[in-house]
Amino acid sequence: MSFVNIIILILLTIIYGWFFFKRIHKYGPTFSLGITFGVLFFLLFPLWIAALSGKLTLDLDAMRWTNIPIIDWNKGSEIIFWMLLPISSTTLYLFIKPKKKEQQTIDDERRILPWRTWLVIYVIAEITFFTISGLAGGNEHWYKTKSEFFNEYGQSAVLAAFILSALRIILISRIMSDYMSERLSTASMMGLCALISLITLYSTGNRILLLFISASILISLIIKRKYLIISLGIFFTVPFGFIMSIFKWIRAYMHNYPDFSITGMITGIQSGVDFAIRQITIEGFGSRDFFQGITESVNINVYYGIIENYGEKTPFLLGETLAKVFLFWIPRSFWESKPETITVIIAHYMAPKVPTLSLVSTIFGEFYANFGFLCLIFLPLSLFAIDRFFSAILPRLMTNKYILFISGFALVRFPMSDFIIYIAIAASILWINKHTMIILSKKNRQRHLTSEKEVY
Repeated sequence: MSFVNIIILILLTIIYGWFFFKRIHKYGPTFSLGITFGVLFFLLFPLWIAALSGKLTLDLDAMRWTNIPIIDWNKGSEIIFWMLLPISSTTLYLFIKPKKKEQQTIDDERRILPWRTWLVIYVIAEITFFTISGLAGGNEHWYKTKSEFFNEYGQSAVLAAFILSALRIILISRIMSDYMSERLSTASMMGLCALISLITLYSTGNRILLLFISASILISLIIKRKYLIISLGIFFTVPFGFIMSIFKWIRAYMHNYPDFSITGMITGIQSGVDFAIRQITIEGFGSRDFFQGITESVNINVYYGIIENYGEKTPFLLGETLAKVFLFWIPRSFWESKPETITVIIAHYMAPKVPTLSLVSTIFGEFYANFGFLCLIFLPLSLFAIDRFFSAILPRLMTNKYILFISGFALVRFPMSDFIIYIAIAASILWINKHTMIILSKKNRQRHLTSEKEVY
C-alpha cells in the first residue's frame, strides 16, 4: 500500500504542478491557481516529508496536550491512501478552465482606492483591534488574551476580526495590482510587504498572513519572469523559514511586557526569543522540523486523525460546520447551541484538555468530517460554485484577481465558512468603495461644469 501511495503522490504532484505552471502565465492570479498552490504547499509538500522521512511528527506540546496522531508512512498507509482520494477528486474542479484574461484600463483600477489609503485604514484598524483585544496590556499569552476578548465581546468581536482580515487581503491585493501595472517597483513592493508582515506578525501573533504575502509575491515574480530575484530569494528562505518555524515559541511571550512602549515591546520579544532558545535546547531542531514548521504540517496530522476516526468512532457532521456561512451573524447568547467552526469541533475532539484551542484540518479534513467519502463529489462541486459566484460579483480587475488567489490559497487550510465570509466582506467593502468613488466623481464633474458656466 505504501508503494501505491507513493505512485499516487507522484501523479498528484505532477498534475497540480502542471496546472500551476501552465495557467499562471495564461490566466494570471485566479481562485483556482490559489487552490492549486495551496494543495502543493499545505498538503503535498508535507506528505512528501512523511514519505521520504517515514514519519510526520509533532512537537512536545502537541504530544503532551492533544490526541493528534503521528503519521507513520508505512504503518498508516491505508489511512494515507484514503487521505489522497479527496485531493485527487479536486483535480476534477481544476480541469474546468478559468475565464480568460480581460482587458482592463487604468481607469477601471482607479475605481479602487490607492494602496496608500488602504494602508492608513489598515494600520488604524490594526492598532484599534490590538488595543481593544487586550494585547496592548501585556502579561498574558497572546492566544489566551484573544480567547478572552472573543468570549467577552461575542459576535461584535468576531465581526471586527473578519473585517480586519478582509482589509489585510484588500491591501495586499492592491499593492500587487500596482506592482503588476508598473506603478510600484519590485523594491517598493517588497518593502511594503515586509512592513505589513511585521505589523501583522506582532499584532496577531499569527504567521499565516506571511504565507499569503509570500505566495502573492512569488506568483507575481513568476508572471513578470523575475527569475533572478526568485533565485536570490531562495537564499533567504532558510533564515526566514527558521524564524517562522520557531515563532510558535517566540509568540508565546512576546506580548508579555511591563508596559506598552518601545522598551516594553523589546522586552516582550526578548522573552519570546529566550523561551524559543530553551525549547530548541529541550526538543532539538532538525531539517524535518524546519520543513514541517514552514508548511504547518500539523494540519496534515489533524486531517489524518479525522480520516482515522470520523465515521468509525464519531459520527459525521453532515454539513454542520459549513452552516456558519449563513449563521455567523447570530449571537451565541441568543443561540447557545449554534454550530461551531470545524477548528473548534476538532479541537474539542483531539484536545479536550485545552478548551481554548483551535485545530486546523484543511478543507479536505473539513469536508470528510462532514460528509465522509461523499466529499469526493461535494468538494469539487463546492469549489466550482464558490469560484464562479465570487468571480461574478468581483469585477475582473487585477486587485480582485489577487483577492481571489489569496482566498483560494487560504481556503485549502482554513475553515471554508470563514474564508467565504472574508471574501464576502471584502467584496462588500470594495462595492462601497466603488460607489463612493462614483458619487464623488459625479459631484466633482458637476462642480467643474458649474464653475465653467460661471466663467462664461
